[in-house]
Amino acid sequence: MIFSKKLLEQENYHINFRDYNGFINETNTYYPWELDTVVKKIKGQKKLSDNWSTEVVFHDKISLDYLCMNITIPNPYNLILNSQTFNELVLPKYEVYNDILPDKTKKPFYCHAMEFKYSGINPLKKSSEKFYKKMAIMCNVDNNLSREEIIDKINLKIEELYNNREKQNLSKFKTLIKSDKNRNTLIKSTNSRKTKLYSVMSFLKGK
Repeated sequence: MIFSKKLLEQENYHINFRDYNGFINETNTYYPWELDTVVKKIKGQKKLSDNWSTEVVFHDKISLDYLCMNITIPNPYNLILNSQTFNELVLPKYEVYNDILPDKTKKPFYCHAMEFKYSGINPLKKSSEKFYKKMAIMCNVDNNLSREEIIDKINLKIEELYNNREKQNLSKFKTLIKSDKNRNTLIKSTNSRKTKLYSVMSFLKGK
């Protein structure tokens, strides 16, 4: 399924440079205000044979009104499903839109500290205590607690904050992330491998 690129004008999503089951990770996750940065990073990486993709994780169900086209692979076994061949042989080579306007009223949901549930290969380094202290401020949790205590407290509030997203201190979190020069350095050093982008529209709740 190929959805309208206009969805990226909304704010209710995050981007994982490397598919990570949708989970937020300090050095792997980018936010809507960092869209240009992550796109440049994806385009600028050297080609490697790693078989993983970048994912766009939406925090709400996506209406099929935004669906622009379906792609059918009659015999997927005839296609080597790595990021390079998938992009070159299957995906359209142009930007795809339709006439449905994005819903810019939808708020994101970032109070989700579940990266420890990642079940794939090559798990990333766990986000730092400094990062979780920023998340604690956003999620109205005492940021003087330890990293593990903050994670527990945040995850106890998942349902409440998912259903009441206005209670998240989103502007404060954005300011803290944008001002963290150390995080930017970590991202540059960690994301040194390449995968081309084919977006995975994921629904975060319940992961």
